[in-house]
Amino acid sequence: MGVRLSRSLVAGVLVSVAMLASCAVSPSHLPGGFWSSDEATANAVIARVSDALASHDKPAMMALFSEAGRSQANDLGTQVDTLFDFVQGTVLSHQLDPNGGPDSREYNDGPMRWKELSIFFTITTDVGTYSFFMADRVVDDFHEYKVGVYTLRAMRIEDEEKYMIFSEAMRIPGIWCPPGA
Repeated sequence: MGVRLSRSLVAGVLVSVAMLASCAVSPSHLPGGFWSSDEATANAVIARVSDALASHDKPAMMALFSEAGRSQANDLGTQVDTLFDFVQGTVLSHQLDPNGGPDSREYNDGPMRWKELSIFFTITTDVGTYSFFMADRVVDDFHEYKVGVYTLRAMRIEDEEKYMIFSEAMRIPGIWCPPGA
């Protein structure tokens, strides 16, 4: 009985190790796969936001948003105008929050998957520094209309403690600037 139990235990451990090892070498873990660099993806969308802000390019800013974000936002065009008015000065730089790159929520069910990044970043102008939160659905095999930015939240860096709350509570459709912006 003891030999049979130990063989079962060894077989169970070997199967577990093989399953874990297969996860580490599956194609989804290779560059360009589902688990590819969240930081590179975040930096690319941050650069597009920064460029649209710098040039006040309303169509480019609106194009960043998913179909779901555009349709659920309360007048996204007006929200873009408010953002352009809120961020004062000439854009000098942008930076992913150095305190811990983007966070991700994801679901993978075989060939079907979705992944959303919660991205915190700053944009510095010649007038001041602004803090941003963005929810960006980077892939969604279930609902293609959800791919793109859903939320963009902007505030002055000195107002972070006041307006930067739990990311799920900040996840609202469209663009948010502080009241009175």
